[in-house]
Amino acid sequence: LSLQHLNVVRSAIASVYQVVHAQEPSLGNHALVQQFFKARKRTRSKLPNRNQEIFDIDLKLVLVENWGATKDLPLDKLQKKTLVLLTIATMWRPRSDLGNLQHRDVTFVEFEGKIIGATLAARQPKASKIGITMSENLCPVKTLHAF
Repeated sequence: LSLQHLNVVRSAIASVYQVVHAQEPSLGNHALVQQFFKARKRTRSKLPNRNQEIFDIDLKLVLVENWGATKDLPLDKLQKKTLVLLTIATMWRPRSDLGNLQHRDVTFVEFEGKIIGATLAARQPKASKIGITMSENLCPVKTLHAF
């Protein structure tokens, strides 16, 4: 039996047990039940899911780099570049998190007159601090600053 199936059975039994034996402690907290599920989890290793493989961002970075230098991009292309690089750098969702990002939510970090990072605050408590990268053309901070 799968662990998911066992959890469903345990929940069903525990809910009925709680009604019949209202004065007794929860069945799910019983030491033997907890030991059984811990042992069950250890007996089977989870195989990797091919549908959840890691995405290779190099393809996206090459595409963005081929758009040209940040300073030469038209506004619509600069906006796309900014969103792509910030999505990669912060792992935020482009629509809900970055889509709500406003100028007032961005604070640039400077050192000796040069921009070295940025703090983004989409909504409390979510915030990200990102630094500059070696490749100026693929730097999310410098692209955001240019935008």
